[in-house]
Order: sequence, then structure tokens, then C-alpha cells
Amino acid sequence: MALEFGFIVGAFLIAGIQIGGWLDDQLSSRPFFLTAGVLLGLLASFSVFWRIYRWQSD
Repeated sequence: MALEFGFIVGAFLIAGIQIGGWLDDQLSSRPFFLTAGVLLGLLASFSVFWRIYRWQSD
């Protein structure tokens, strides 16, 4: 389960950083979308982790 969580957090953080960085470059709004991407990545990874945890505990 720890390996799954590490992969999930890493994948969502990388996606959030990439998308946020790209949006910042397109809109010239550096750190806003990058920060939002990191926060959304953490939120999404926690959401998936919570679903996995509840699924395995049933």
C-alpha cells in the first residue's frame, strides 16, 4: 500500500506541476497556476488514497 501511495502522489504531483507550469507560461502568471497545480495534485492523490483505503478496509 505504501508503494501505491508513493506512485499516486508522485504521478498527481508531476501532472499538476506540468499542467500548472504550462498554464503559467501561456498566461504569464508565474507561480499562480503552478501552486494551484501542486495543491490540486495533493488533493487528488489524497482522494484516490482515501478511496483505496476504504476499498481495502471493506
